[in-house]
Amino acid sequence: MSQPRMDAFVSVVAPMRNEMDHAAAFVREIHDVLAATYANYEVIVVDDGSTDGTGSTLTALLKDLDGLRLLRLSRSFGREAAILAGLDSSIGDYVVVMLPESDPVALVPEMVERCRRGSGVVVGVERQPPERSALARMASAFFHWYCRRHLGLNLHPGSRFFRVFSRSALNAILQIKDRIRNLRHLSGMVGFDADPFTYDPSWRHGQPPRRRLMEDVSEGVNVILANSRHPLRVVTALGLAASLLNLAYIAYILVVYLSKPNVAPGWTTLSLQQGLMFFLVFVILTVLSEYVGLVLWETRERPAYFVAREDQSNLSLKVAERRNVVTESH
Repeated sequence: MSQPRMDAFVSVVAPMRNEMDHAAAFVREIHDVLAATYANYEVIVVDDGSTDGTGSTLTALLKDLDGLRLLRLSRSFGREAAILAGLDSSIGDYVVVMLPESDPVALVPEMVERCRRGSGVVVGVERQPPERSALARMASAFFHWYCRRHLGLNLHPGSRFFRVFSRSALNAILQIKDRIRNLRHLSGMVGFDADPFTYDPSWRHGQPPRRRLMEDVSEGVNVILANSRHPLRVVTALGLAASLLNLAYIAYILVVYLSKPNVAPGWTTLSLQQGLMFFLVFVILTVLSEYVGLVLWETRERPAYFVAREDQSNLSLKVAERRNVVTESH
């Protein structure tokens, strides 16, 4: 019988919601891979308020599989919150985040080994992203350029939730207490080396879900507002430029009034001026309202999730002399 080749504690975090059909198969598959590869491991499955038989299916596995932990949230809080609940609970040297419906289990050892060689974060990047419209591609390219240029975030286009964190990188991410979180972007913000890992998702449901442009826009706006005041600076510069133009226009009116005896005021010019001013005012109010909403959300200080119940199987260390589970973390 072969011995585990790596004395490291590996945690796998997998969020699930209404995935009864393949929940058991996924958990058994990842358990077998971890048990054959690592001396110590845990599988943390977070049930994000499932309404089918996902919870009972997972509970039945507790008596058969070692190192399995089941967190049941009190309701559905969304995928980001479910992943956060698993990360908060993980204790491994290396923590893997994966989506059961798409991420290949067989790639976990390779990604962990790459993280072990020195990468703080190993980021799963889809080899061939789904075909998108020209508008969506242009918006994505602009967003990634803006993040690099103005936010200092070097994000990987096509990155997915599938990734591995060293304990040091994960501890840094967990220190961020923002109410609006995006794991894929937080990974680039903490400053640890992010190593892209190209792979092909294996969709257990058949076809990948279609992502909507407005979902991408909403996510991008949240990332920008949560990480930078740059939009406010742009609006400030815009308002200052408009004010200077308005002063120049007032000076022009005075010169015309003093130099020409008969001046008939034109309603067209006045209307254009008012229209421009009101446009700028509404742009400023729009950006300010977004930031006010962000401040309101941040100051509520509500937990991102609530755990209704936690069940676990045997989680004892298989190497008795191993006392510190983070000795090999980078």
